Amino acid sequence: MKQFVLIIALGVLFSSCRNGDETPPTITVDSPANMSTVAFGDVITVSGRATDEEALKSVKIELLYDNLAATDFSFEIIVNNDAYDFTKSFQLDDRHLPSATYLLKVSAIDKAGNRDAQFIELNYGELPQELLGIAMVDKASSSVYDLYFYDLNTVNFISSFTGNFQSLLADSYHLLIWLAGGSAGNLITYDLENDVVNWAQTPQLSFYPYFGNLHQMESDHNIAMVRGNSTAVTMDDEGIVNRTYSLNTSAEGGEIIEIEGYVIIEEIIGGSHYLSTFVKSTGSKVHQLLFNEDIIALKRRNKDEVFVITSENNACHFYQFDYLNNSTYEPHSIDPGSLFDLCVIDSDEVLLAHSGGLLRFTLGNNSMVNVSPDIATQLIYDHLSGIIYANVNNTIKLFDHLGNSGGNITTGINVTSFALYYNK
Repeated sequence: MKQFVLIIALGVLFSSCRNGDETPPTITVDSPANMSTVAFGDVITVSGRATDEEALKSVKIELLYDNLAATDFSFEIIVNNDAYDFTKSFQLDDRHLPSATYLLKVSAIDKAGNRDAQFIELNYGELPQELLGIAMVDKASSSVYDLYFYDLNTVNFISSFTGNFQSLLADSYHLLIWLAGGSAGNLITYDLENDVVNWAQTPQLSFYPYFGNLHQMESDHNIAMVRGNSTAVTMDDEGIVNRTYSLNTSAEGGEIIEIEGYVIIEEIIGGSHYLSTFVKSTGSKVHQLLFNEDIIALKRRNKDEVFVITSENNACHFYQFDYLNNSTYEPHSIDPGSLFDLCVIDSDEVLLAHSGGLLRFTLGNNSMVNVSPDIATQLIYDHLSGIIYANVNNTIKLFDHLGNSGGNITTGINVTSFALYYNK
């Protein structure tokens, strides 16, 4: 008898499951129209009607890449009726969303979990990259430095900071200015748009400057930096350390660069300079190469090589560094003197800041030409305009890639360092 009752009960349960709500809702989308063209900053208004024979739970609106991967635009409207006329507006305000055809997925979901979806194709035009200005640091004294910003019209004072200034970085991806103050000052991020210090970290006791050179990673836009406790780290825009690279014991960190999944760091050990190559994802060191001179700058040439310039005791060198094979090649000798910086126009052409003037080197024909007598301490290439910005005697001078002068920016300050600041 008990078995008979159990069989009846299971039968009733099975029957109730089969007789549950298995009918999906229906949805129609009135706007936007399929294949609409939209651009950064536009407001999209999604409207239509969802219905269900029993009860709706929600209407979900998602902007997807064409491979159905999610973007940051996703909204859900809670519904308690069997019919609902919906309207939802949102702004395309992601500065980094690339131009592409996107899918606007609009779904109706009922309380049983059934759903119906409509897809609308949208042709999106991204925010064009634009140079907004130049961040500049004036080291006012051994313990104070000032931040200025040139907005392409005038130079404006921003704020003063305490510390032994070490490095400046314009983090255009997060719209922040990073300032490394060395052993006597903080690591600071400044929100230029809102005119406020976003966050700051105090230095730790160390024999070497605690916050040193800054470098923005190409792969994830985190910031890499050397520190005075014989380490280098990568941080996100909130200052959270997500990877640590251990240098040799008592080593001082110098230049740093990321390339194709590796991080290359200058280690200074007892007066000797090394280039150490680390795996970015694990922090493990794979090899190390000895250099006989101070490494002045590291710049990416292509996915396989890094340009390296060295300068010490009136001798300077220009190398191509194969970081995977841990080997160097010197394509051309440099006249005696000092090298201060270099900028890469492309994998075949560079401009070098030498104590004898600006040198243009072209790998294709192995030519080294002095193109200007100006002595620059820093060079930055603006890929949007093709203009090279050079710090020459506290004046920002402009050159084309051939070294021809294109005017100057009179700053009225002693420019220790500068960085180009973009809108994304």
